[in-house]
Amino acid sequence: MDIFEENGYKEDFQDVEFETVEIDPDVEKKIEEIKLDQKRQRRSRRVAGNPEEKTIFSYLWTAAKIAIFIFVVLPILVSILGFTVQFLFFAIPVF
Repeated sequence: MDIFEENGYKEDFQDVEFETVEIDPDVEKKIEEIKLDQKRQRRSRRVAGNPEEKTIFSYLWTAAKIAIFIFVVLPILVSILGFTVQFLFFAIPVF
């Protein structure tokens, strides 16, 4: 007596019928091609490049993005904000 008989599941599944479906040979070939292609892609991802090089490049790229933000984007934003504040406080009361 197994666990299914103990819980009464055996009787529930007694009259379940399964039907088999024929798969077209072309579809089977296509499925096999897709599986092989996925295996090739996984292999190429594993082999491509040294992991340490990728990590170092990732850190360098992150540092470059931070530097670009600090030395390019931030000064532009500050100058735009400064011009806007200057215009609001000094130019509008003149009108």
